[in-house]
Amino acid sequence: MFECPRCGETGNWVELSPVAGKPYYLYDDGPPDIYGYDPRELCHGCYTQLADNIVLGSDISFSFYYSAASYTSRSVLEAHEEDNVLVSYRTQENGRIGTESSHFVDCGGDPQAFGTFEEAEYPSSHSEYLDYIEDQTVSRNDRWALRDYPCADAILGKFDATVEEFQAKTRDAHRELLDEAAVRGIKAQPVSILQGQTIKEYLDHAVELREHGVLTDLVAIGGIAIYGPERQQELILSLREFLPERHRIHGLGVNLATLERPGVLNALASADSGNWFNRDAYANRSAEWGWETKNRVNFDTVTYQYLDHRRRKNELLAEHYWEGELTPEQETRDIATSTSAEQSQQQLTMVQAPDGGQNRGAKSDNVDGEKQSDESIDRSYMDLLEVSTRETLRQFGQQANTDEPQEKNRPQPTQADLESYS
Repeated sequence: MFECPRCGETGNWVELSPVAGKPYYLYDDGPPDIYGYDPRELCHGCYTQLADNIVLGSDISFSFYYSAASYTSRSVLEAHEEDNVLVSYRTQENGRIGTESSHFVDCGGDPQAFGTFEEAEYPSSHSEYLDYIEDQTVSRNDRWALRDYPCADAILGKFDATVEEFQAKTRDAHRELLDEAAVRGIKAQPVSILQGQTIKEYLDHAVELREHGVLTDLVAIGGIAIYGPERQQELILSLREFLPERHRIHGLGVNLATLERPGVLNALASADSGNWFNRDAYANRSAEWGWETKNRVNFDTVTYQYLDHRRRKNELLAEHYWEGELTPEQETRDIATSTSAEQSQQQLTMVQAPDGGQNRGAKSDNVDGEKQSDESIDRSYMDLLEVSTRETLRQFGQQANTDEPQEKNRPQPTQADLESYS
């Protein structure tokens, strides 16, 4: 069991320093010394307090997790080998996409989902949830959310409950899950979820979880996704000021509009969102479009939205951390385009008027016209991609046009995906 030599914090889920386990031979002059401590043996909280010049690595700098739910979104993230992916237990049949270095399992207790429950309890047991965690997480780089009970007015009204009652249910669920996870030896990092409505209620819940020993090093703010950027900013900054430095904060459902607000990136360690793509893309079709064309356009549209979101995220982080300069790693991962994002979006979605030429998505009796239409679709989104990813994207684009995956281990499309394509 880990024990920090400085603060004495012990436990299987104490967050380690980002250099923990780094072998000696990687140091030219032996392992560095931080005030008499080997940094590899410190917990994350002590490391960040003692290190004079913290390198902005994946374990220290801000991380954004892309939520993967639909078959199309999963295919896009897999095609571009996304490192940080969040999957909700509600869509548990999806699982890992296979490219992530950090996989985050959300418990699936968001207000929208909870509103469909017949009782104020999860439809599956804690043990069943942990079975899934064991199957889908592989290391301490992975994360899983402890179960919480949302305190939105609609949920409290449906179940005739109070904020305090649901906070207590969240606390008890945390305790049961942590106890059983310790017995199972699950390595992935658990994430405590704070619930409430007012700032005081969120802070009081943090105190309650701390007093019962279930406030983990990484803490998430539950129910925050239903608020606007200004309200989210207020909650995040208040919690950051209140919590001890050793506790890091994850923003559940926090998108770029909130991350751009002053102080938010300094307060958060990570965030996730499912709004990186617009689900209206699935409805962006005409009755004249054929089956293959509308599927291809859906895939292309989500691809564009992912690339555009990643570009804007990288620019935001570059401005915050490196005064506008992208790191070499970001430059190689970012998308080199000859046109602006707005021009690319116009190229991707444009359908010419009937009297102005061919309709890109319309069926045609002219074989050459159909071929030209397909090529125009290819050009519209291929210009957005690095040359090294084009063949991969073509492969996934072709597979997205079929009724079922070509490979047996490919995640099966959900019923919602199938209905959206019909």
